Amino acid sequence: MVLLLSGLWFLHVVALLAAVAPVIHAYKYFDEPRGKGLHHYDARYFRGQVSAAKRAETLSELIVAFLDIMESEGIVAWLAHGTLMGWYWNGHPLPWYVFFWTRECANCDLQGLGR
Repeated sequence: MVLLLSGLWFLHVVALLAAVAPVIHAYKYFDEPRGKGLHHYDARYFRGQVSAAKRAETLSELIVAFLDIMESEGIVAWLAHGTLMGWYWNGHPLPWYVFFWTRECANCDLQGLGR
């Protein structure tokens, strides 16, 4: 019986993936430029690679601006994961965490922001 249920579950998952796969790849907001290490750039605005130092500086400024805006709007937000660790240790993102930063907001505040 368990084998039968797991087999049916597997078939349901395969059918769901087959139905969703075309939708997932149907629309992509932007394309990356071609080349090694360019997967975090938007081809529409790409004018050349940004140095690691400039990227880290811009990311730090973005984090400060984000937190300032959230505070001014009365939205509870906080840094999370590697971004929080880097900010705790030296006030900057971790060196290997340069392409993204993680932050979280309370669900009720996000709903209020959406209204």
